[in-house]
Amino acid sequence: MLFTFSCCGLGFFVAKTKDLIDSAKEFKEKGNGSPVEQLSLVDVPIGRVRSLAISTDNLTLAAVASGSGDISFYSVESFLNKVRYFVTWFVEIIS
Repeated sequence: MLFTFSCCGLGFFVAKTKDLIDSAKEFKEKGNGSPVEQLSLVDVPIGRVRSLAISTDNLTLAAVASGSGDISFYSVESFLNKVRYFVTWFVEIIS
């Protein structure tokens, strides 16, 4: 599963890359598609983000806060685990 990390007003979103591509194709073909906020699997509210960078091994994401310049590090695997937890929880509720 590939993720796309997108800065937003007060943090960043984590969305499946395939979902974003599919939405862009739908927008191109039909004139409507879902915004990143609706496709987001995880919303990370850390304040205004200056930049995001992924490590060369794709295991760590660094986010730089605009105001303070603080750097926060995130395990990409933790986002995957949150997605797995949500899917498991959702399946249990509808079952």
